[in-house]
This record gives sequence, C-alpha cells and structure tokens, in this order.
Amino acid sequence: MTDSYYIRRAVPGEEKMARDMVIRVKEEMPQDQQSWFSIDNLDEELRDFKRGKVSCYFAARRRENGEEELAGLFFLEIPELAEHNLGYHVGFTEEELKRVVHMDTAVVLPEHRGHGLQERLMAFPEEELKKEGFTHLMGTVHPENPYSHRSFEKLGYRVVWSGEKYGGKLRDLMEKDL
Repeated sequence: MTDSYYIRRAVPGEEKMARDMVIRVKEEMPQDQQSWFSIDNLDEELRDFKRGKVSCYFAARRRENGEEELAGLFFLEIPELAEHNLGYHVGFTEEELKRVVHMDTAVVLPEHRGHGLQERLMAFPEEELKKEGFTHLMGTVHPENPYSHRSFEKLGYRVVWSGEKYGGKLRDLMEKDL
C-alpha cells in the first residue's frame, strides 16, 4: 500500500503557512512535552528562509478536490562558521564546520502522524546535500522525546554530545555522516 504524501521544497511567500503550522504543533503539545520543542528562533528562521539562508520543505498530499493539504514541515540550515554551528560541540575543524548542515525544526500535524513523515522530510534533501559536498548532518533532540530520537536513528544518526542548549534546555546532539 502506498500513501499519497509527497515532499516538496517550500517557496518564498509560504512563510505564514510554515509559521502557523509550527505554532499549532507547539500549542497542541501536551504540557509535559513542551520542553521537547524549541521554537525560540522561529521568526528568525522564517526571515532566513525568505532570504534563502534556510531551506524549508513541506510534507503534503492532495485532497479529493485537488487542493494541497499540508501535513508537516522541516527546516535545514547551513551554518558555515557561525558560532551556533553544532560542529563546535564535537571539536570539528574549520574545514569540517564548513560541511555541516543543521537538520533543524521538524513538525508533523497530529492528524498526519504515523506515516513516517518526519523521516521522509529529513531524508528528502540528503542526496542534494551530498552532491553539494556536505558531509555532516546534525540536529538536536530532547533526550526524553522517543519519537524524534527514533526518526533520527532510523536515518542513521547517532548521539555525539549531550548537554544544555537553547537557554538551558537538555538536548542530545545527533549526527550522521554522508
């Protein structure tokens, strides 16, 4: 059985849809899971998307009437030598830091969960990133978030560092070599 979901790159002008989706997921999270999700930099991420510094991908499907129904999204960032490059946590050289990609915010709307969309969103740009010479995919996940941990692990990521990030929030740093 195949599902009707597909992944596509977002285009400038879709920032409001992305923002609304992230806010909705955060608002609908159970209180005990609020610390799993950090969206402190959402407006900055959306500005960077509009400027072409961050890439955004949507998971979607077609409704019977032909309209697109968004199901999830994923942001990735190429931090280069910025001080927030996750590669600094594991002692990467300057050359390695230039080949890091941040596998950043990923959300799936509750009614679309269970279709592997987070993994599909994260896997979608890998081949293109590899062709562009990037070798280190890195992202953070709350240590008690089994869903995101499982998504990262299914894609071949491993924990390479654990500690506080984002204003004191516990995070595991996940890394995958391309």
